[in-house]
Amino acid sequence: MKGMKLPENLPVIEDVSPLLERARVMEEDIEGVRIVGAFLEEANLSALTFKGCVLEGCRLIGCDMHKVSFLRCELRGCDFSNSHMSDAFLQRCEVRSGKWLGTDLDQSSLKEVLFQGCNLQYINCDGSSWKDVQMQECNLQRAYLSQCRLQKTQWTHCDLRLANLFQTSLKGMDLSTCELEGFLVSDTFAELAGAKISAPQALDVVRLLGLEVV
Repeated sequence: MKGMKLPENLPVIEDVSPLLERARVMEEDIEGVRIVGAFLEEANLSALTFKGCVLEGCRLIGCDMHKVSFLRCELRGCDFSNSHMSDAFLQRCEVRSGKWLGTDLDQSSLKEVLFQGCNLQYINCDGSSWKDVQMQECNLQRAYLSQCRLQKTQWTHCDLRLANLFQTSLKGMDLSTCELEGFLVSDTFAELAGAKISAPQALDVVRLLGLEVV
């Protein structure tokens, strides 16, 4: 995203445990480092703040990341599957080629965030707030996106099949390049009011209404 370029010469951290422990004990932010290849499982990272960091090839599986913050960070090829990131805050971040299977991001806040080429199947973003979020070529099959507040959100070639969008307004958003088959909305389809969809997608909506196209 614009203005997101981080320095290439950030200090490289491979053994991340001492850094995380110090941040917890001293109540310090983790700032200006490149964390490479870290593997943590069911670790406590709750309420930690990462500023101006690069996380590359990290696997944080099933971790407690409640109220974690990522500010002006790049997350490259990282796996956050099944981690609990409710009430998280992401601002001015780029998330590329990530794996967030079943990650819990409910009630989170995302501002100026790019997700590109990510596997976000079964991700839970219920009740979250997004502003200036770009979703590019992401797999959001069976994602939970109900009761979200989306502002200036862009969708490009995303897979939203069987995603739950109940009570999430898509007004003003262009979904014409996305896959929407079997997505879940309310009986009135109010969520789609003012959204832009393609002709084939319109046929999917008609089928959801129980009508037969001849």
